[in-house]
Amino acid sequence: MADNLFQAIHNWFRAKNQEAAEALSDPVRDGKLAITDSEKQIEGFTSKIATLIAETKMLERQTAESASEVSKYQAVAAQALQAGNETDARDAITLKQKAEQQAQALGAQLSANKELVLKLREQLNTARMKVAKARSNITQLQARSQAAQIRTDLAKASSEFHSNKGGLAALDNLEKSVNKQETVAEAYEDLAASAAPAGQALLDKYAVGDASVEAELQRLKSGLLGGGSPSLSLPHGS
Repeated sequence: MADNLFQAIHNWFRAKNQEAAEALSDPVRDGKLAITDSEKQIEGFTSKIATLIAETKMLERQTAESASEVSKYQAVAAQALQAGNETDARDAITLKQKAEQQAQALGAQLSANKELVLKLREQLNTARMKVAKARSNITQLQARSQAAQIRTDLAKASSEFHSNKGGLAALDNLEKSVNKQETVAEAYEDLAASAAPAGQALLDKYAVGDASVEAELQRLKSGLLGGGSPSLSLPHGS
């Protein structure tokens, strides 16, 4: 049971880490950083190739010098024999053979270096072309990334427009809230009406107007319709 719980927690953290990595990812930014890293690698690679080329040139000189030594001791051995000095001729031949061995070793190393330089140059040119192509395409890739983000945002907005999210949902919630407030107000109004004294509602409903006002109104109407002048009594003391 505990093992299953630990595994579930471990998987949960893995999922969250993956979600965070995806949320923080930026293809255009990562592409620019990759180009910068590649250019630094190419710079270091170029420096190493330059060092190898310098060593190869040095081997060429050493190989040429060894070949010259072979010719020189060959001539010395011939001159010593002509002079009748076999000892000197033998020493010269020994030195010539050593020079030949050195020349052969240097020649083999020179051939290997030249082959390696040629191969590394090809790799360097390929890397430079790839980085140059990536740098020329980064603007287009950035535009495509931005367009994809806009499409995603529009799709999300459309989904929220037809769901219970976004501004329209807030309007619906506002209407529901106002409706609730109105019903609460009506409920309190009903409670206030029922709290009045018994019979007050009937008295208010069937209340009769002031009789004196009605009587004076009738006298005024009779006087006007009968052609006479209505007698208006002045207040006492006027």
